[in-house]
Amino acid sequence: MEAINTILRFLDHRIAKAEGTKNAKEVLLPVLQLLILMCQSNRTIRKFCRQFILPALGDEVLNLPTEGQKLRNKLTRMMTNPNSELKTLSAKLLFVLCKESVDRLIKYTGYGNAAGLLYDFGLLGPQHNINKEQYSSDSDESDTESYKKIRDQYGIDGVTGRANIKRNDDAMKDWTEERKMVEVDKLLNTLDRAMTHGLIKPMVMDANGNPVPAESVLQLREANLLTHHPNDLRASESSDDEGDGGQINTNKSK
Repeated sequence: MEAINTILRFLDHRIAKAEGTKNAKEVLLPVLQLLILMCQSNRTIRKFCRQFILPALGDEVLNLPTEGQKLRNKLTRMMTNPNSELKTLSAKLLFVLCKESVDRLIKYTGYGNAAGLLYDFGLLGPQHNINKEQYSSDSDESDTESYKKIRDQYGIDGVTGRANIKRNDDAMKDWTEERKMVEVDKLLNTLDRAMTHGLIKPMVMDANGNPVPAESVLQLREANLLTHHPNDLRASESSDDEGDGGQINTNKSK
């Protein structure tokens, strides 16, 4: 298996160099295609590659599958790559290593990362293997004691593939109202600049219920109030009308 080990290390090195670059497709696709074909055609090679790429999970489930520099983490990150070929082959390699088991793929990558492949293969419905007869019935999977302990204590989030540990408290917990208003102003200014320069085009619903581009942040705010807090919007408009009326009456009296 020395040759297979060399290919796997070569892939690991290539991903580290090419990840996020424009030539990642040309650099990585041939190696991924080769590994997929070998793993599909030879059980021993598949088992060796699985032990190298997808060893039994342990403490790493405390982090997202995309966090880290192991080959599993790198391939999982590529499952959401903008390049469709690179994304598909990365996901397919992991899928083959999981004996095309949906449950096992989700366990190692999280449902969120695997959703694209499952959709392409028509596996978003009831979970099943699409080529059961291609793989041996014996299982080479065994959870480590640390994985079982974390799973039993916290549970594993199937969508993220990470343990359900409370990460951080509310970041705004100790903020004063003044600071919150300052941050809101910053956010609104950033949003306004992005809309002005055409970087984003938020949509609102017109009178006929059709989506149209929002012309300003104020229009977005009004649309949000109309959708989620219609009573607040009506109260605000009523208050404005009363204020205008009072001003007019005052002017007339003068």
